[in-house]
Amino acid sequence: MQFFKAISGALYPVSSIRRIGKPQEVTYSSGRKGMVHQVRLVDEEEVEISEEQFTQIQDQPTHVLAALPGTSVIDYDKESGEALRTAVIGWAISSDGAVEPITLEGVADGSPNANHDIELHNGTITRPYIQWWETFEAWKADKEKEPQRD
Repeated sequence: MQFFKAISGALYPVSSIRRIGKPQEVTYSSGRKGMVHQVRLVDEEEVEISEEQFTQIQDQPTHVLAALPGTSVIDYDKESGEALRTAVIGWAISSDGAVEPITLEGVADGSPNANHDIELHNGTITRPYIQWWETFEAWKADKEKEPQRD
């Protein structure tokens, strides 16, 4: 997303945003209620955006960093007893500070907002903000205890 659309219909570059205000409830001419955000641009112009536009801006990566070789999204196939790895080629950082892995399937391995287990280059495994395993064996032992997913 390089541009965002104001309520007026005008397009502005995302890079021109200086600040986005808190949501405010409005009543449109149709009588429908909705939420809008005031956006101050770098040239001090102020425009309004919809809650949907705000969410799209917030969810878009603002920075991308390369991942260290050996980093992967990892899952466990209980049936075969094997780990399934997808190489992480980078990290996407969104405006709200969320960090998601980038694989050849896309940001968050093609599944935004999923809790992915990440095997780091040093062999430790993490489910960010939730759990940390020092070794592959410890992670695998926990995975074997979990109920089978469909």
